[in-house]
Amino acid sequence: MDAIEPKAGDIEPLSKVLTRAFAHDPYHRWLFREDRAWRGGSQKIWSRVLRATLRDGRLLTTSELAGAALWVEPSTTPRILDTLAALAILARHSTKRLPALLRGLALQESHKPEQPYWYLFAVGTDPDREGRGVATSVIRPILDLCDQQGLPAYLETCTPANVPFYERRGFEVRSKFDLPDGPLTWGMLRPPLTAA
Repeated sequence: MDAIEPKAGDIEPLSKVLTRAFAHDPYHRWLFREDRAWRGGSQKIWSRVLRATLRDGRLLTTSELAGAALWVEPSTTPRILDTLAALAILARHSTKRLPALLRGLALQESHKPEQPYWYLFAVGTDPDREGRGVATSVIRPILDLCDQQGLPAYLETCTPANVPFYERRGFEVRSKFDLPDGPLTWGMLRPPLTAA
């Protein structure tokens, strides 16, 4: 299964895929404590984040739109307006979570590496396609690019079962921290692999 870059018309279907993929993710359930808020806000936020990644980062999917990986390049900083717009959507659906979210984002930022790195913001697979290599196929091209460029990759996960998945792909646990009133988070760094 090969990874491809999606077209603008793929954003809405992919936002639905990621909403399903992250429906039980501890981080996303921390953001959206109420099911009503989850249904109302998640797809809108994924749509905005996917569009921003398509424009400013590297967005990879499969030909069947079975999942997606959202990467932030080392030289890219998120556009503040997109961040504020996403927070505004979240605030409409989960006002009580906003202060904890802001504290959590600051805590996450404090654990990120100081050197340049590729940031795996999110990777998700349609639940109906799990276990078929979708996640591996959409993260592999950028991990290969990291190796070519001699740059590390970094991610955070709040799902314990994801830790060994990422470890098998060369990531190492760099830090562990609790989000405010939220789940334990693993910060994981993958050093670039060099040819022997």
